[in-house]
Amino acid sequence: MAELELFTQFIEQNRSTNRQIQRAFPGLTQERFAEICSLPGAPEAAQQSIATSVSALRSGTNEEPNGTALEDIFNGVIAHLESFTSLEQYVWLVRMVVAAELIRRLPQRTTNVRRKLRWKVESIPLDKFSHSPACIHLVTKALVEDIPLEGLNLEHAIDQLSVSLSQLQRYVAVALVFVGLDAILKPQPKVDEPYQVHTVDTFLGYLEVLNLRNLSIQRNDLQSLYNLLRLLGLYQNMVIMRAYDKDELEREHKQYAESFRVRPEQRNIFWEWLKKSSALVTCINSDDPVDNLILADLFEIDMLPLFDDIIEDTS
Repeated sequence: MAELELFTQFIEQNRSTNRQIQRAFPGLTQERFAEICSLPGAPEAAQQSIATSVSALRSGTNEEPNGTALEDIFNGVIAHLESFTSLEQYVWLVRMVVAAELIRRLPQRTTNVRRKLRWKVESIPLDKFSHSPACIHLVTKALVEDIPLEGLNLEHAIDQLSVSLSQLQRYVAVALVFVGLDAILKPQPKVDEPYQVHTVDTFLGYLEVLNLRNLSIQRNDLQSLYNLLRLLGLYQNMVIMRAYDKDELEREHKQYAESFRVRPEQRNIFWEWLKKSSALVTCINSDDPVDNLILADLFEIDMLPLFDDIIEDTS
């Protein structure tokens, strides 16, 4: 009865507030990218090889990206990749590549060079460091502190890292999901707590916070609600829907095996939460009907259908 009462209050209190959901990430200016390239960490020879192009980005007045300068930076880093041998230098590389992915409206040729750089950085062999908690923490920390990773920028970065050839970068993507969830649901900063790959139980704990009352409050900020659901969807794709046999799980993830072990009852908790929340969110009344369609699509196209085969197999 209490849950039904909350549901009724949500419908009665919800009124149009002339809002609209943005789905395109805002991106990064080339001036900010130049600042990120100038941060310490790169080998001196690499830093010198891109210095002129970085200065060109800083002094640029054109709103369109300077494709020539960006290509020179990407190619300059590629030419010196073998000199990146320390953890500090690897952190600089990943931060620079993630920042580059946030630059919008690049010419196709520049996009191709950026893709080449990204592929080469992803392909750097890390061996045992792929599963290092310290490496995951340091890379995640650099991304969070040095790049404007809020809202849709964060989700775009996670999306890119989640399909990386690098195991370490995929772990960073999972860690960033929890950074995003904390920013929305627990805005007070955590003190001296390392960035890490959390377990599925920790993730499900966030769903307990996302009860009907919290969702009814979120109705006043549909953008935050959209961002929140996107984060849940990214985690769903990276962890919840992954299937491993025991040997494969231990072999691939080693000490992180428990963070990717999803029991049927855990998967079902998430499925039930999605169904309940989908029914609630569809009651939102917005001046722009596109808002409703966007939220409905997240549930009905992007998230719930992924469970169809699993539910059929267990029924």
